[in-house]
Amino acid sequence: MSLWYPTRQFPPLPHAETHLKGGSDEVLNLTNINNAIGFPIESHADRHGYGGADPVSLDASQIVSGTLSLDRIPDSLTGKDADLWDGKHRSDDQTIGGNVTIGGDLRVNGNDIKDSGGNVRITLGDPVIIEGKIRINGNQIIDGGGNLRIELGTTTTIYAHLDVTGSLDVSQNITIASGKKLLVLGGNNYTAVHLECGDPPAISAYWSPYIRLVGKSNDGTGVYETHTLIKGADGRVSFFLGDEGSEVEKMYLTRAGDLYVDGTYNTFSPKVGDTVDELVKTIEGEVYKGEVMRNERGEILCPVCKKKMTECFDRKHREELHRKYAKDISKIAIATGKLILKLLERINSLEVRLNELESTIAGGSAS
Repeated sequence: MSLWYPTRQFPPLPHAETHLKGGSDEVLNLTNINNAIGFPIESHADRHGYGGADPVSLDASQIVSGTLSLDRIPDSLTGKDADLWDGKHRSDDQTIGGNVTIGGDLRVNGNDIKDSGGNVRITLGDPVIIEGKIRINGNQIIDGGGNLRIELGTTTTIYAHLDVTGSLDVSQNITIASGKKLLVLGGNNYTAVHLECGDPPAISAYWSPYIRLVGKSNDGTGVYETHTLIKGADGRVSFFLGDEGSEVEKMYLTRAGDLYVDGTYNTFSPKVGDTVDELVKTIEGEVYKGEVMRNERGEILCPVCKKKMTECFDRKHREELHRKYAKDISKIAIATGKLILKLLERINSLEVRLNELESTIAGGSAS
């Protein structure tokens, strides 16, 4: 009996190769494998990925590299310590050691911002309350439009209108630039004092012809006030004196330069002589002074530099003006009064002598 079949190849092929891909009895091809396991073997990894039929579930400790998709993180964390951050719950006080960058808005529900000592420094709301001092190293405060409004320093400069609705206490000087104005409005905006820095400076009363000056003194029993009203109207400046609300006009000066006084003109000076010759000389020296020089508008001119006296600030020039042209009315009045008294004494003395002479003449006629 022969051990070889006539159909067998000799020598025989390796048995395994006949079942491989391309072999005479191919068994292990991808189609047969896919059919055997029931799904395409090339998509096996997708079955274990997100959304697959058999997704892989891993503990966080097993993930050492790679990127976790944001949509794999649940909207709300659950579990015993799901909200822990550095060992603390979100409701606990937190300490952040590094810089914090906030990409959106910061909302503080408690409205208080505290310092490292736990003291409230800023309270949010309307208005915002700041507890303590504010130090501005740059010394400049800028508005929302980028315009410099306040510059701090030994002299603080304000580059804007300053509206003060209450009291303003200033312990240092207020300097107003030349040509600028300080307007102090009353509560109804209809009464105002306008201070204008210029040459010369000006004080104006808006919507009211009055400016009130109040002098206060204490006589030991209480504070006593003296009220003076200055009224500029009707071509004259009037001065009112008295208690508040009951001031009476006592003096006014007209635009023409005429002064009217409701009362007695009193003076403690000047000193004049006592003899008739001295008194006459005093009166003549004042009455016969020349007339001042004036321009076409009637303004007095300096006798030395010929400028308007409102523009001449030389002290010696003013002294020369006074010496040559200023008539001392009080000196004239006192000298005239004393001269009249002297003359009355002489008249009385003459009357006595006339009476004596008449008596002598009458006695001689009788004899």
